[in-house]
Amino acid sequence: MYTWRVDQVKIDNTSLREGVRLLKLSGPFTIKDIWDFQAAARAVTEPIAIIDVTDVPYMDSAALGTLMGVHVSREKVHHKYAIVGVNERIETLLQVAGVEKILVRYPTVQDALKALGIQE
Repeated sequence: MYTWRVDQVKIDNTSLREGVRLLKLSGPFTIKDIWDFQAAARAVTEPIAIIDVTDVPYMDSAALGTLMGVHVSREKVHHKYAIVGVNERIETLLQVAGVEKILVRYPTVQDALKALGIQE
């Protein structure tokens, strides 16, 4: 496990098991953090990536754009991803942006693993 530390958001990068990578974000996710998040997301080579935003109180539109980038890049190479732990404030951002039906989301990491065909 290794951690990227940036101004506001902390990104923990952990292998959950073979073929599954977890990026756990903690803290506000804003434009100041997008380059480090993009680097962490692009470094994921596993077929399944889970982005846990449970500990993210809010994100801005630039950060949302990086999540859309994850969606596009993962779809392009036929790899799966999920965003977990979306709070009400972030859900509102997704709805206002009109992407709530595009991004793959589940309540918890365990729910995502099950839905993506990974059995505990």
